[in-house]
Amino acid sequence: MCKWLCLAGLCALVRTAAAQPAESVLENGTLRIVIRGALVTSLYDKQRGREYITPEPDASVGLLRVLLVKDDKPVGEVDAVQLRVGPVQRRNDAVTIAFEGARVRAEVRVEFSGAPGEARWAISVQPKEADVAVGRVDFPVLQMRRPLDGAGDQFLVPVAEGRLFTPSRASLWLTYPTDMAAQMVAYYGPGGGCLLWADDTEGSVKSFGFQAHGRPRMAVQVRHRMPYVPAKRWEPAYHVRTTFCDGAWQAAADIYRAWQSGQFWCKTKLRDRTDIPPLLHHPPLCISSQLTRETLDDLPARLASYRKRFGVPLIYRPLGWEKHDNWVGIDYFPPSVGAGQFRRLAERLLRDEMYLCGFISGYHWTYASETATAEVNRRLAQYFEQHRGPQVCE
Repeated sequence: MCKWLCLAGLCALVRTAAAQPAESVLENGTLRIVIRGALVTSLYDKQRGREYITPEPDASVGLLRVLLVKDDKPVGEVDAVQLRVGPVQRRNDAVTIAFEGARVRAEVRVEFSGAPGEARWAISVQPKEADVAVGRVDFPVLQMRRPLDGAGDQFLVPVAEGRLFTPSRASLWLTYPTDMAAQMVAYYGPGGGCLLWADDTEGSVKSFGFQAHGRPRMAVQVRHRMPYVPAKRWEPAYHVRTTFCDGAWQAAADIYRAWQSGQFWCKTKLRDRTDIPPLLHHPPLCISSQLTRETLDDLPARLASYRKRFGVPLIYRPLGWEKHDNWVGIDYFPPSVGAGQFRRLAERLLRDEMYLCGFISGYHWTYASETATAEVNRRLAQYFEQHRGPQVCE
C-alpha cells in the first residue's frame, strides 16, 4: 500500500513539474531578465535595485502579439500565450525562444548590448497560410507595475517638444514618424527609469505606448507595422532596446541622443550643413493670434517689438482669417476683417520687413460653423454642393 502511495505521489509531482512553463534567465552585473513561458516576469535593474515587471502579471497578455491580415483586412490576432513554447537556446549573453502555433511561428531573441543595464530584443514572425500576411507585431510587451513611486511616476514621449504623462489613463499610443520626433518612450520615477527604444536607421513605422490592465499593471510595448506580403517572414532590420537610467526624463533622453548623434543624419551639426535651405540656418519667429480679436492699428508695432527683441525674421500667422469662422471653407473670401483691412495689414508688415502667412485649414476642415446661424450654415452647405465640394474634397 505504501509503495502505491509513493508511486502516486511521484506521478503527481512529475505532472506538476511538467505543467510548469520553462523559465529563461538572462543576467549580468547590471540587469536580470526572466521569461517564463510566454510572459516576461522580471526586468530588474540591479544597479538601482528596481523591478519593473508587476508581481501580478495578466496571464492573457503575452510577450508578443501578431495581427494577421488577408486582402488587407484583419483575420485574427495570435498572442504568445496561445502558442506552444518550443526549443530554448541559451548562451551566456543571449536567450533565443521559439514559439509555434497553428497559424504562425515566431522566434524571439534577447541579448546583452554591452552597455550597462541594456538589452536588445529581436523577433521574427512567419505566417503559415499562403494567403495571409503579418499586419502588425506587438513586441516586446512588458507588463510594468504601477505606480513606481506614487504620484511621481511619469511617462515620457517625444511628441512636439516632448510631453510627460501620468500613466493613470487607460491607454496611450503615438506613432513614429507621424506623431513622434524620436523612436523612444520612457517610464520613470525618482528611483530610476526604463527607456524603451528602437535602433532603427530606416524610419520604419511603429507605435509606442501602453495599455492598462488593471490598477497594478500596464503593458508598455512597441507596435511594429510593415507592408502586407502574404506568407512572407517578417524580421525587422533593427532591435528594440530596454535601457535602465536615472530617475529624470533628461537621463532617458540622453541615452537616445547618444545613439542618434552617431547616426549619419546627425553626424554633421545643423549649423555646419550646406545641403539645406538658408531659412533653416536662420529660422523665423512665427506668432499666431486670432485675427478678429486683434486691434489691427497697433498689431504691426507689437509684432515689430518681438522682431527687434529676438533679432530674427518674423512671420505673423492670423487665425480666423476665413470669411465665416476658423477652419470653415470653401467660401473663404473676403477675409473675416474685410479685404481692405487685411490688405493694409499685409502692406504694413511687409514695409517693416515682416511677413504674413495665411493659415491653411487643410488638416481640420468643415463647411459648418459652430458660431453661425442655421441659415448661414445652410448657405455654406449649398455653396459646397454648387462648387463641386464632394468631388474635390475628402
